[in-house]
Amino acid sequence: MLRMIKNEIFADYAYKFKDKRWEDIFMMMESYNRKTIDKQPYNVSVDDSLTVIDKYNINWINQRLKGSAATAPKNTLAAK
Repeated sequence: MLRMIKNEIFADYAYKFKDKRWEDIFMMMESYNRKTIDKQPYNVSVDDSLTVIDKYNINWINQRLKGSAATAPKNTLAAK
């Protein structure tokens, strides 16, 4: 869910996703797909366009994604 929210922020700025799966997901969004209709190129980088709030939210999401990977339960067998 966090990855989706993060990528929605990037999609709002017509970011050109490297992962085809995300590209396909956001092509269904009218605001993202409008760039194709208007014949405007997608942005390879949106760092200079992000607002302070966008940057804060992306940073917060990244921290949660890193934390969830570190605290995920390991596949271990219980010893009895």
